[in-house]
Amino acid sequence: MLSISTKTGDQGKSSLIGKKRYDKDSLVFTVLGDIDELNSWIGVVVSHLKLRTTKPHKKLLKQLLDVQEKLFTLSAQIAGSDKVELTSSDLKRIESQSKVIQQSLSENWHSKFIYPGGSPLAAWTDLARAVCRRVERSVVTYSKSNELPPLVFKYINRLSDYLYLVRCQINDLDDINETEFN
Repeated sequence: MLSISTKTGDQGKSSLIGKKRYDKDSLVFTVLGDIDELNSWIGVVVSHLKLRTTKPHKKLLKQLLDVQEKLFTLSAQIAGSDKVELTSSDLKRIESQSKVIQQSLSENWHSKFIYPGGSPLAAWTDLARAVCRRVERSVVTYSKSNELPPLVFKYINRLSDYLYLVRCQINDLDDINETEFN
């Protein structure tokens, strides 16, 4: 039986692509851990979208599954893979999806400061968005000592915007009255 436990990290070190060993508290693992947490929160949203049957929910499900794949791509890219990378078409896709969602929302949705939450599904999406912002901060910190393509920053920034729009659309679809900050 193949074991998940390699015991190679028992001394507080782990390796990335290329087999070089790093301390587990190295910034690269912070970034990869933040991306993993974001992907996990999106997984929570995806698991609940699978229970929804409307066309808009199914469309969001398909989009978020693609986002999860792109987050694996981003992780591999940061870990040093030269086999995969985010592309300009990935960025264009998420920008296009954001535009479509914005057009579907009620009037004046963007002129309000609203509390996170609403429906449980929207609240989980808010958590994903907040973690996405943390990913953005950790990637910026990481980039100060490791060169990253500008597309990485753009994609993560657009992703947090997209996740905000998804939570708004979910509440809109569920007829949730948003609580506004006055």
